[in-house]
Amino acid sequence: MVKVILAIITALSLVACKKSLQPNYIVITTEKLNSKAVNCHESDIFSKRSGFEILCSEFYRFTQAYTPSIQALPAFTSLLTGLYPYSHNVRFNSHNTLTPEFKTFPEEALSLGYRTIFVASSPPFFRKSGIAQGFEIFDDNIIPDLGSRTFRETLQLALDYSKESDTKPFLTVVQLGDLKYTFKETQNDLGEVRNLSYESQLEAFDESLYYFFQDLKKSDFWDNTKIILLGLNGHLSQDLEEDPEYFNLNSANTQVALFFKDNKNNKINFKPNSIGTVLSLKNIGQMLFNTFKASTSHESNFATFSETEIEEEKKINPEPLVIESGWAKWQNVGNIRAAILDNSYLFINDTTPQLYNKLTDNQEKYPQPINGTTKIQVDSYLQALEEKNFVPFSITPELKRLLSDIHALNGKNSLTQSSTEFFDYHYVLAKNLELSAAETKLLISKYHLEENPCFAYFSKSHKNEFLKKCKSKKAQFLFNQYILKQPSDKDLRIYFQKNWLVYNLMKKVHLENVKLGMDFIPAQNLRLSSIQNYLYQSLKSIIAIQNGESGSN
Repeated sequence: MVKVILAIITALSLVACKKSLQPNYIVITTEKLNSKAVNCHESDIFSKRSGFEILCSEFYRFTQAYTPSIQALPAFTSLLTGLYPYSHNVRFNSHNTLTPEFKTFPEEALSLGYRTIFVASSPPFFRKSGIAQGFEIFDDNIIPDLGSRTFRETLQLALDYSKESDTKPFLTVVQLGDLKYTFKETQNDLGEVRNLSYESQLEAFDESLYYFFQDLKKSDFWDNTKIILLGLNGHLSQDLEEDPEYFNLNSANTQVALFFKDNKNNKINFKPNSIGTVLSLKNIGQMLFNTFKASTSHESNFATFSETEIEEEKKINPEPLVIESGWAKWQNVGNIRAAILDNSYLFINDTTPQLYNKLTDNQEKYPQPINGTTKIQVDSYLQALEEKNFVPFSITPELKRLLSDIHALNGKNSLTQSSTEFFDYHYVLAKNLELSAAETKLLISKYHLEENPCFAYFSKSHKNEFLKKCKSKKAQFLFNQYILKQPSDKDLRIYFQKNWLVYNLMKKVHLENVKLGMDFIPAQNLRLSSIQNYLYQSLKSIIAIQNGESGSN
């Protein structure tokens, strides 16, 4: 009996040793979190429940961290692989996939016995993008009706999964997208509704982080968990910048927040050092790889974290950072825009190159003249980018028109003969198919819908032709309802109801996508033909005209 008890005690001791020797890791990745979002100034006044205050008092702060891509999915993939987008080939937020030949740091962690967990809060972080490699749990079960999970919901879900790891150490990676949803309502602890703004979302993030950190402490994870919190891209005010955020490569849009809590620095009010080494999220990905590699090398990592090692590595290999935006190419209206950050110099590879000295021009408003020494410098940048297959970027007429359409959709513009199909598509969705008679007639004429028998014969006088030639079940249902004034059979009714639910979901997702600047669906995929069969809903006005009525809805 004594031997059994001793064996149990020994086993428990081994488990305890195992947990203490293998710390847990949590990586929180947040869209639209630039380096100025959490400043950590001594004069900062934090709320009573502030996660940012904990970041500033117990975390290391990296002050010169940059994203390799201002599109979130490519930036996240660089973090997973330790590679630039031009190497791992994920350049856009959709329509590209991380292929299995590229190894990720969660795969390394899994091979060391870690339980690996990923929780997504918003598109486009789905399994189909290839980023699930190495994760035992990959939760991308985002409810389409809601569009995204909130900060609090996502972090709580991540904590719940982590608690299930039992004696195994865990690596939990979280993606948060709330900061980009400035048109969504948030509430404070008292239930008061905040204003619709980026700042309100930031307040919600601050509060949610506080509760997450408190839950980690209550669960006894805090002292044995290393936490990395970072921005995947920056945030800028459209009113203050010339280039739209979709392809703006200036520091306001590319310099990101980055914090790290080492498990040995947990004293309240202990303020770790700021680290000013210029790093890319690609470098952070490499450090995460080194963290989980079964290697005795002295490469910088988070397991044996050392500021000195990071600085020494940068001195040995002072490669400039490459930053890109694939947005214009993804939208099929231009090519990939690229920049090089070389210590204090920012070079943007446009047809008219731009070179900024961040030391003398912190806002990057005044490009340097390119001659003499700067000409040699620019030539070396151009050569480096050309070797990576980048070409100079220009604003094409197609890009200008797309930007104009996105802007117009946020205004009060209407359908015209010259408006683009992209504009018309979103206009019809926003009107919920409730078009005026004039608008419906314009669509029929503009897109030659009269050639479709379902449109051509959608009236009582053409009943026989319609029933004979129209094959659309949606049109048949609406024809019964609006023309024949009779109910459809059960199968047709169920078919229409299901498709109507699909349409309403698609409408919500696509309208959110355009509000987010075409964040996860490219423009070329949005065509009126995809909703043509729903347009019969708007034919009520045409029916009225054909019946000699007023034509109003």
